[in-house]
Amino acid sequence: MIFLAILSSLIGIALLGQAAYSDSKLAVDNKITNSLNKEGTFFVSDAGQSHGGFEFTAEYKTEFNVQKGKGTLTFSLVIGLDDPLTKHTYRVSDLQIRPHRITMSIDGNPVEFILVKNDKIWNHQFDNNYIASWGSDAPKREIKGSISPTIFPGLVDFWYVELRIPKG
Repeated sequence: MIFLAILSSLIGIALLGQAAYSDSKLAVDNKITNSLNKEGTFFVSDAGQSHGGFEFTAEYKTEFNVQKGKGTLTFSLVIGLDDPLTKHTYRVSDLQIRPHRITMSIDGNPVEFILVKNDKIWNHQFDNNYIASWGSDAPKREIKGSISPTIFPGLVDFWYVELRIPKG
């Protein structure tokens, strides 16, 4: 009888410990941070979608320098026939990083990135990146989060844009 009481108590303690561990892990997994010092990439296409039918594409290196929710985003052209951007540094505010999503404002415009674990658009080149993408002719599978080319002076409103931030 005493043995069963002790065993029952030990099982109860183990279950409570597991529940406490699960709750604390969930709290850590759902933590929101607001600082980002990282390089990423930005792709632009006049085709209105990621692939095909274009006359112009460009790839930029991006640098996020954001502390306590506020900072800057800077673009540097890596490859392209020309640089259509008339502005290369943008104000970032309201940054919130969650495990599967990043939100921020870029020059006052809301942008949402979605964590893409399995990047089928670019044959896994950008696996585990937070991606915000949009284009006027982009198939639904290419549109991730929320972004607009009109945020970036020099780009045309129907162009495809894809802003990426590597996770980790």
